[in-house]
Amino acid sequence: MKHFNLEVEDKKILTKENYIENIVFEDKQELKEILQVYDENIEKLLNLSKIEFENQVNLFLKKFKGFKEIYDLNDCNFTGFYLMVLDDYKQVYVGVANNIKKRIVQHWRRKVKKEYLSSKTNGYSIGIDSFRPYDTTRIFVKKYSTNEIKIVNDLLQQMGKGTKIKEVIYFDEDQVLGCYSRSKAIATQAVLDAVKLEGLNACIVHPSGIFGPDDFAVGETTKTVIDIINGAMPMGIDGSFNLCDVRDLAAGTIAAADKGRKGQCYILGNEEISFKDFSKMLVKEAGCKPIKSFLPIGVANFIASILEKRALKT
Repeated sequence: MKHFNLEVEDKKILTKENYIENIVFEDKQELKEILQVYDENIEKLLNLSKIEFENQVNLFLKKFKGFKEIYDLNDCNFTGFYLMVLDDYKQVYVGVANNIKKRIVQHWRRKVKKEYLSSKTNGYSIGIDSFRPYDTTRIFVKKYSTNEIKIVNDLLQQMGKGTKIKEVIYFDEDQVLGCYSRSKAIATQAVLDAVKLEGLNACIVHPSGIFGPDDFAVGETTKTVIDIINGAMPMGIDGSFNLCDVRDLAAGTIAAADKGRKGQCYILGNEEISFKDFSKMLVKEAGCKPIKSFLPIGVANFIASILEKRALKT
């Protein structure tokens, strides 16, 4: 049987039985709690307003222009953003992938691990990978181009300026763009898998940019500061970033090692600052010449995409 013109299992949808299929439960109480929370979550989803849900979907499509509804996933072998709509449950999932077709099929086929099922202790809702192919009733896609990565920033800004992001429990290499981001996602998930499957006693810290004294190796941030002070950076990028003091990071890392919970992730960051304001601080403190101009972020993204493609070829 075909769904979005792909061969899939016979009209398979989410059920209580396949929600826990291929998972062994040695603790019957744990299984009972997971199924109880499953029932509660399903009831909440089914009772949501269809009209309000459709209004929210339309608002999203109006705000983030360029999304087109597709009916054949075979036409989606490209990098971009995708919106999976699950009308029966009034849920949507927005993702980014290097190959949209491959990524959506992965959602449909992935076997969810017990640790990622909803329970009273972890409080997680039903994840997209628990649903089955025919639960996805509509798909919208938007091709990624170098000047359209802005949509990610727009999605974050929609949360509200100053909204704090929180740690996640799963890292998917296909949900990020760029070689560096993919390598980080793969490595981080490998550690989390080892914690759950092999009993590794570990937690993970996620530092933002690192800056501080005694950087004898002259890291990227330190080199940028030196270049600005020496007048070797005539042009900057009109963006913003987050830097944490290396001394605070060291203290946070030690605290995570001593008191961190096994298998947890911890973001260690500071306040956001624009590159313009950062350079002004350096001019004031070091008495150096200011940067004359700043490159628009769209142009910087375009240049970065070219360098990424070169890196993939080599």
